Amino acid sequence: MSPRPDAPFKDDLKLSLQRAFDMLARGAKNRRSPFHTPVFATQGGQFGVDARTVVLREFVADRRRLRFHTDTRTQKCAHVTDKSNGLFVFYDPGARIQLRAYGPCSLHMDDQVADDAWAQSQHFSRRCYMAPEGPGSLATGPTSGLPEAVEGRVPTEEETLAGRPHFSVMLTTITSLDWLFLAHDGHRRARFSWDQEGDGTGSCRKEWLIP
Repeated sequence: MSPRPDAPFKDDLKLSLQRAFDMLARGAKNRRSPFHTPVFATQGGQFGVDARTVVLREFVADRRRLRFHTDTRTQKCAHVTDKSNGLFVFYDPGARIQLRAYGPCSLHMDDQVADDAWAQSQHFSRRCYMAPEGPGSLATGPTSGLPEAVEGRVPTEEETLAGRPHFSVMLTTITSLDWLFLAHDGHRRARFSWDQEGDGTGSCRKEWLIP
């Protein structure tokens, strides 16, 4: 059976990978894209595994690198050690495509990577890191956790500096990508994998899987 006109990638591994990369790139740039807010999972925590929704800030295709920002006081930062693996789950119901991206993570707090990301962040985004207590801390009632002085407004550049010690960048290099396309005439599933130290897509191993 030939692929449907609206899904030329369906029976082509190379096109499926390109479609995945295009969707990741679009997800990082377009806040309306379903790929803009994936689920990120790590090992650790009270139940041995933890997952949460994050905001995808960047995808660098030639490095297969995903980036998001996080508070240094969160549990996910405590779970990530040098080269420990993380898992992203992306799903676009309109495109009927799910991606599961695995790879080693690195946390950047006091280096050029974090400084550059902080410099590019809007003041309103920086406000999230100004809370005196870290995410998940107990509270006496419903609260944003933010200082009262910046509730309901955008802080000044000087005010945001209080949040810089709590700001960090999480980078993940994809070493395995599980691709699933849902179709009424037959789903398709594939796996793409790379050596951890490899770069680009030249050394990619491509395999079809049973959906």
